[in-house]
Amino acid sequence: MSEDLLGGGLFDPEGVIDREAESELFETMLALGHDARVLTVSDKGFMGKSTLLKKFEYRCQWITPYFPVSLTDIDANRLDDQTPFGLVGKIRADISDLSFPKFDPARDAHAGQDFSFFAPATGTGIASASSVSGGVLAGRIGTVIQTPSATIAPATSATWTLDMDRRARERCVEAFFEDLRAICADQTVVVILDTFDNARLELQQWIVKVLLRHHIVDERFACDRLLVVLAGRELPNLNPALGRRLQSIGVLSSWDKEHIRSFLQKQGVDPSDVAIDFVQELLADGKNLLSALSVARELRRITT
Repeated sequence: MSEDLLGGGLFDPEGVIDREAESELFETMLALGHDARVLTVSDKGFMGKSTLLKKFEYRCQWITPYFPVSLTDIDANRLDDQTPFGLVGKIRADISDLSFPKFDPARDAHAGQDFSFFAPATGTGIASASSVSGGVLAGRIGTVIQTPSATIAPATSATWTLDMDRRARERCVEAFFEDLRAICADQTVVVILDTFDNARLELQQWIVKVLLRHHIVDERFACDRLLVVLAGRELPNLNPALGRRLQSIGVLSSWDKEHIRSFLQKQGVDPSDVAIDFVQELLADGKNLLSALSVARELRRITT
């Protein structure tokens, strides 16, 4: 655990207790030591999941070899734009050192409501829509109906419509993955998504059906060196969809007395036997670690 868990201060990787096995597994994935490209992590709440993810992020940013990394809490109350467009925009901002020659102009055109960037002079609308298998667009889930569309004149802000906005967002997402596929041909990129279970259902479905199955598993469209860490209290069974591409840490285990002792010491709490036993009982009763720590500190204050 780290001070960051308790709301403030810089992340201290040395403060993470008893997660060596998980860190070694993550290192193996960074080295592309096997076929897995998706790592799942879950816990029962405040048992170290989010702190472990921060350790993964820290490792990518500060320990050589470095890796571009994005850590996003996709809770509906934290990620305001619960759409594929909103998520890839956040990821792009986190890996700003990389070049996205297709996505960046598309995003700018969307922001400027310039639909001429997205509308071809002739054809069937968004050019790459029909190339996506299984009826799944990069930016939405649904059946692709390939019907000719009329030429669409450039839109100004006065004529920008909801349909134009939807189509432009979809094309931006497609452009993002076209760029990412090119990047991941020779460079590993890490995307970490926390609190999956608290995201909107539509975004959850897109992550599983498009991000993971389409851009990890499907060899025609896969971003070869893209690693995705998916975390939450409850995660879907991804094995049927991902197969050999999936590696699961499973549910993070609870702590024994020595783990609790180390944690209390790192948080500045005297680890008396009474405090350790009390915290262990709280955890056994299903209380989260922050509540247990708060009670342990109060208990220590009363007994000193």
